[in-house]
Amino acid sequence: MTRKPIERTIAADPTSTALLVAAVARTPRADVRGVSVRAEATLRTAEAFVTRFELRLDDEPGLAGVLTLAAEPGPGPTTWTRASVRIDAPVRDDSLHAVVVSLLADLARAAELRSLAA
Repeated sequence: MTRKPIERTIAADPTSTALLVAAVARTPRADVRGVSVRAEATLRTAEAFVTRFELRLDDEPGLAGVLTLAAEPGPGPTTWTRASVRIDAPVRDDSLHAVVVSLLADLARAAELRSLAA
């Protein structure tokens, strides 16, 4: 069981990354890699973008948590994103942990590709 946040650095600015998360939040229930994702509207705090979410696998109980996107210095004058996922309850199943890691990797890839295209 773990309650340690799952973290990842994303080579894109936090605002662009938060816009991608907001697009998922606008969908009542998005299906990503066979996982049902429900996200609330992204809130802007003084230091980060924060989104509450729920993940549900086919036969598993829901998994709720918080995604935080904060600014982090990148190389040179750039700003990158420090993404952190905190799950509300201990994760007993390694497959659920792997799903969260995988979804965070997908978010990073999408944000980085979008950033390179700009």
